[in-house]
Amino acid sequence: MYYKHFKINISSVLKTPESILQKSNKQRQRRLISNDINEEFLDFLKRKKLEIFLIDLFRLDRLQTYPIHIDNTRICDFPRVNFVYGNTQCPMIWYKLKKQNSEKELTSYFDKNIMLFDHKEVDEVDKTIIKNAAIVQTGHPHSVIHRGIGTRWTVSFIFQQDCQFLEFNTLCNLFSNYPD
Repeated sequence: MYYKHFKINISSVLKTPESILQKSNKQRQRRLISNDINEEFLDFLKRKKLEIFLIDLFRLDRLQTYPIHIDNTRICDFPRVNFVYGNTQCPMIWYKLKKQNSEKELTSYFDKNIMLFDHKEVDEVDKTIIKNAAIVQTGHPHSVIHRGIGTRWTVSFIFQQDCQFLEFNTLCNLFSNYPD
């Protein structure tokens, strides 16, 4: 499975969504800090013993596409929890490699090293449109394509528990009865 939708509005996650998003008006990616996060959401994370490892804010404008990539240095189980605001017509697409075990060099993209893939190297395997929130598998090749008009912002969390990154199914279980 590459994604699991759930219903949490971005205003339940960010203290002041509009002002935080407007600060990023010119940047395609920036880091947020826990001070930007709504107290109720932080309480939920505390009850689930979830630690925030990283919070990214991604901005996608008209005619922009994120390249096919993985958010890690290798293909693995590496989920993120994404909250979308603005244009909700942008598909997130996952791919599988046509040729397994192909060596890839890491590419510096924004401030991290990731693996990039050409369309000729992959086949599409799944696609969804995230309207509110979803747990997404970012340890497999994926991309987001801008469709329609308006900006799409994504607040993207990476969580840990006891200093260990969580697997996709574990995150799905932890968020299954939000806000409990």
